[in-house]
Amino acid sequence: MNMENVKKLIEAIDQHLKISSEDTASVISRNLQVLSVTIDLSVFDPHTNVAAQFYMSLYELLKSVEAKSPLAWYCVDVLSNCCRNASARCVLINTYHFLPSLTRLLSDQLTVEKKIGVLRLMQELSCGIKISWEIPHLPHLFKTLTKWIESGSEKIVTLSLGVLVNVCYQNVPAIYTLTREVDIQQLIRICMPLKGSVIELLVCKLLVILDYTKSVFPKDIFIRLVDCTFKGVEENIKSKDPIFLRQMVEFFLDTLKQESCASYTFNNNAEELKNLLEIIENNSIEPECLGIVFEFFLGLLERKLPYLDELRPKFIAVTLKWIQNDHVSSQALNILKSIAVNTQNHDNVILEPLIAGLPVYLLSLNTLQGNIPSNNEHNKKLVALLQLLEAMLKVDSLRDKVLKDINPESIGKVFLPLTGEEGAGDVSKTKSHSYKSMESVENTESINLYVYGLSLVNMLAKYDPDWAKKQTRLMQNREVHMVLAQALYCSPFEVRKEVMKMSALPNFPADTVARAMGNLQPMVLVNAPGEHVSKKPRIEPNFSHHEKETLDGKLKKLKSLYDKNLLNLSTSDVMELYEYKLYSMAHAERAAMASCEAASERCTHLQHRTAQLTAELNRLHQLLFRAQQSHEEAVKKKEAIDAITSNLQQRLEVEKSRCVKLSATEKQLKESLSDVSKKFEDVSQSKSVLEEQHGKLKQFCNKLEENGTRLERNLQNKEESLKTANANIHDLKTKVNELELLIKKKDFDIESKTAQLKEVTRNLMLREKAIESIVNLAANSKNSSVA
Repeated sequence: MNMENVKKLIEAIDQHLKISSEDTASVISRNLQVLSVTIDLSVFDPHTNVAAQFYMSLYELLKSVEAKSPLAWYCVDVLSNCCRNASARCVLINTYHFLPSLTRLLSDQLTVEKKIGVLRLMQELSCGIKISWEIPHLPHLFKTLTKWIESGSEKIVTLSLGVLVNVCYQNVPAIYTLTREVDIQQLIRICMPLKGSVIELLVCKLLVILDYTKSVFPKDIFIRLVDCTFKGVEENIKSKDPIFLRQMVEFFLDTLKQESCASYTFNNNAEELKNLLEIIENNSIEPECLGIVFEFFLGLLERKLPYLDELRPKFIAVTLKWIQNDHVSSQALNILKSIAVNTQNHDNVILEPLIAGLPVYLLSLNTLQGNIPSNNEHNKKLVALLQLLEAMLKVDSLRDKVLKDINPESIGKVFLPLTGEEGAGDVSKTKSHSYKSMESVENTESINLYVYGLSLVNMLAKYDPDWAKKQTRLMQNREVHMVLAQALYCSPFEVRKEVMKMSALPNFPADTVARAMGNLQPMVLVNAPGEHVSKKPRIEPNFSHHEKETLDGKLKKLKSLYDKNLLNLSTSDVMELYEYKLYSMAHAERAAMASCEAASERCTHLQHRTAQLTAELNRLHQLLFRAQQSHEEAVKKKEAIDAITSNLQQRLEVEKSRCVKLSATEKQLKESLSDVSKKFEDVSQSKSVLEEQHGKLKQFCNKLEENGTRLERNLQNKEESLKTANANIHDLKTKVNELELLIKKKDFDIESKTAQLKEVTRNLMLREKAIESIVNLAANSKNSSVA
């Protein structure tokens, strides 16, 4: 949606500049208000297709409207939001030069809020500005700022002094303009009593700018600068002011690069540094401020101060807490990289949190979706992450863990927009290039990302054969060759150094990279300064011919009088000569200022045009590059088609010979067919006879079916009768079995009774014998008694 607002704004401004109307002003106002509050800062990235036209339109609008117009202040709000994007802020400073147009807005009639707003923006756009000549707007700017420093409120004084210092810092023409337009001694007398860490730092910086043009810092001033910086960082964190925070940190880091400051150990600031870490750890900090503070920490860590060793675990804990925040993740990862590189291998206690945080680092890579976003901040985060992983690989105690946890598919996704292939540029897979981002190599951040990604793969290839194969495939990829060539032309020193390190690899494609650099050379030459720079501008004469003759006459007369040692020289002649001189100087100054103003405007216009043409040239070059790739792919496809055609031609010849054989076979089959036809006629006749017989047989079969049906019914009846008889038989068998059981039982009873009878009979016989014995005994006893 925001990109649509940008396009609508460009169209509305173009119409407004041609024919001003309330409708176009309303559309401009509406879109400017939307862009001034957008949180999607990627819409301001300078490498996008509409960026150059967008910034040029804003410049033309701001230059054409009156200072009291609401459109001018809407532009101020949009530019303030643009400055939150670091890449956009750089091009606003170095290419589009909004400072003269903003200077036109400065006046004493502005409200305090507008003064603060425009000064904040000017401070953003003047931080790091380079001025090569005396720009016409500087006198008005310096006079206004000095007036506000003398009589403004504390906030306006601080902002005005910040803008003044930024414009003069490392810009000798601006310093000359300041010394000519402003009473420096009075300015210093006004600034010296001012209190506050930020103001004191700015005053210190102003003194350095005015008094020490050779950038040699006396020790006492440097110590005061360091103390003010530490206090100012803490105060601006609490006040949530990223503008002053960035200004003081950048000046402090620039100062640290001075040879005269290299031996300072910061021992007196150890407690202040600990307090800063405590504040960050225990409080909620604005991400924009925190990113600047992390840059401050990184500058201190890179100096390898002894007392920082004990604070490294605290640095790791603080950075891990913020590593998932896109606004500060790149700075946090750079701090972790510095700690990993500068920590001794035996300090495992310090390195353990780095190992524990490895899944957190890799989360950003594992969650990549298809194309790498063209957002510069996201690319910076990925660059810092890749540098951290490479630094961890250099530490013996961390290497195995990194090799185990790192995912080849995630690294492959980094190169996916460039090569259009998963698996870290596998050239054996021919996928469509339809989803490649045309902007993937149009900006420096993307190029840096690919270079550091390739550097990480080279490091992994030293310890793992699988990574060595992926590294070889990447080195064979044509898009990678083009990226390396672009990096050698337009990337920063560190990235070029990485590419030069890669050139020592055995499989480095030196020939193809050299050819790619040759293809890129015309574009680089177009972006280089043109030959018109060496042409000298036409200088108008300071005197007319009559004035020159008059002045020559006066000088000759003065010289002759001087030679005669006359003391009664006419005062009127000297005054007339002095007036001619003043007139000449005023005329020369007006002509020079007019020429300078026109040259500045022309230079700005040419820089805008150059930026626009460069963006267009980049896109055309990318289209040409893609067309060359498509042509190469078409040639390969044509060769494959030719091979397939040749194969098919051979198969065609084989098929032709087979067709001849088939023709002969066909003739034989036709002859056989005629014989078969005759036989078919005979068979047809036989068929008719058989059909008659078949009809008769069918009738007979019908009769048989009827008989069969009748027999089936009889059979069913018989089966039913049989089933009934079988049932009766079964019942009789059951009764027989029961009777047999009964008989067996009766037989058993008879046998038992017989046994009993025999027993009774035996007992009876025994009793009879006993009775006989008794009877005989009785008889015998009776006989004896009788006798």
